[in-house]
Amino acid sequence: MMTLATGYLYGMKVGIVVTVTSAAVGIFMAHLFNKAFLVKYIERLLVNRATEGSLLGTVHLLLSSQQNAFQLAFLARLTPIPFGIQNSLFALSPISTRHYIQASVVGMFPCQAINVYLGSTVRSMEEVIFFFTIFLV
Repeated sequence: MMTLATGYLYGMKVGIVVTVTSAAVGIFMAHLFNKAFLVKYIERLLVNRATEGSLLGTVHLLLSSQQNAFQLAFLARLTPIPFGIQNSLFALSPISTRHYIQASVVGMFPCQAINVYLGSTVRSMEEVIFFFTIFLV
């Protein structure tokens, strides 16, 4: 909804800049907060519930390898997995904050661009709300 409203308020060019910048700042703040305060808690949740061959075990194994961390973060942003869960899980990984933000911004860009474009094509805020209600149903 917010990206649609950004497209409506600022247009396509400025809307994309505002959306990408806001997302990068939010990702940065969430990543630092999770790394500073929640890593031990998230780790305990994963390790306690992860068994060999389980989905959580696989996630824990993927997060502990640094080899493909950028690609994993990029692809995760293309999925419908809630960003709060992704931010928490990637706080456990050895990926650097800079690479995580880069991968997240690039991975989220296609969806953000589409939403900003849709917002820039509507004629009134009621249409933005209408688009939003369609996506919720």
